[in-house]
Amino acid sequence: MQVRKKKEARRHENTPGCVAYEYQLPTAELDSAVIELAGRYPAKGWAMNVVCNSIVYVIEGEGRLLSEEGVMPLDQGDQALIKKGEKYALEGEYKLLFSATPAWSAAQAKNID
Repeated sequence: MQVRKKKEARRHENTPGCVAYEYQLPTAELDSAVIELAGRYPAKGWAMNVVCNSIVYVIEGEGRLLSEEGVMPLDQGDQALIKKGEKYALEGEYKLLFSATPAWSAAQAKNID
């Protein structure tokens, strides 16, 4: 069993309105981050992960998940699956739990204009 304390989370500012707190686990199979979003991520265009499937869970707040399939409102308690290779963007004012399998890395992520 592994426990990660809040003070151990690595803070990463994706954009001025998007801050991630990464909880690194000692496995390549899974990871998670708490994301605080105030605005849009990415600031323009789309985000895509070419390796990971991700689950987004809304801890608090509300917003929208944008994809090529359309716009989906997200409210507290909602969950969404973002499949690898899928273009997406997040808009809103919320705190999210973002989990990825296999574990996320910056090399896997792309921003597409």
